[in-house]
Amino acid sequence: MDNNQTTRPKITVVGSANVDLTFRTPRLPVPGETFAGHSLHQGMGGKGANQAVVAARLGADVSFVARVGNDGFATQAIDAYENDGINTKFIRHSKDQPTGTAAILVDDEAENCIIVVAGANAELCADDVRSAKTAIEAADVVICQLETPVEAAIEAFKIARAANVLTMLTPAPAKLVTDELLALSDACVPNKTEIAAITGKAVETEADCVLAAQTLMQRGVRQVALTMGGEGVLTL
Repeated sequence: MDNNQTTRPKITVVGSANVDLTFRTPRLPVPGETFAGHSLHQGMGGKGANQAVVAARLGADVSFVARVGNDGFATQAIDAYENDGINTKFIRHSKDQPTGTAAILVDDEAENCIIVVAGANAELCADDVRSAKTAIEAADVVICQLETPVEAAIEAFKIARAANVLTMLTPAPAKLVTDELLALSDACVPNKTEIAAITGKAVETEADCVLAAQTLMQRGVRQVALTMGGEGVLTL
């Protein structure tokens, strides 16, 4: 055995799976208007899927717990995840909901508008998470966001915490964050808008950011990594 061989980190992501349809247009339409666009691009999206793909491409051994529909988009999404080496055995199909979809319009001035249909993402539940218990318990890190029901994230973190597995929360959308979920989060990675919404604290200065991060920790989070765009990341 090669003593220099490194073990791939094991990451289980619980979250959203979308197909993104991006339309490039000269300008954004007004109500009732129809005109020709420049192009259409179809890609994979969803905060959960994005995290799973990035982790896999960086060399991690990734399992993805999610919901998709019973449609062509589901097949395309799963094929794309598997091409990146992601374990998709814990992705369930919803019978009555489509795969989550985002329609994105971008004009020549880079202005955009976005319509998101959650579809099957809204049906991810605690039972789906329990079916992936083995992957969660075997992971080094379990990552959740909130484009799927908060109950799924809470169940994932409960299983992880019982198995001494690190839990990491991206708290978006911030309005769905609960005290129970924060108390189960070893690490929380908000941006400035999200931490302000969760804590009710202004984040204009660095001191404000520190105070907001400390407030999250008082609510049970063990470590905060506050992303601040071009200003970098504040860790506490």
